[in-house]
Amino acid sequence: MPLQEAGSICPYTTKKAPEIMDMSAFVIDHPELVICGEMVGSENPYVTHHYREIGKLGFRIFDLRKKGFNKAL
Repeated sequence: MPLQEAGSICPYTTKKAPEIMDMSAFVIDHPELVICGEMVGSENPYVTHHYREIGKLGFRIFDLRKKGFNKAL
């Protein structure tokens, strides 16, 4: 499966993720990897399920993949 079909980039997550966590060191240390995750919580307008353990907003990483190969780590 081509990488672009593996998922989509959410503008809300792209904007909010840097506000709740600093991933700059990871990106610098691992430029060959793509982080696959989901922004969840009551402040996310796209998630209808309430996650009591998350609260207002949290980012959950569920996979890392090799950039350009879509190979799961």
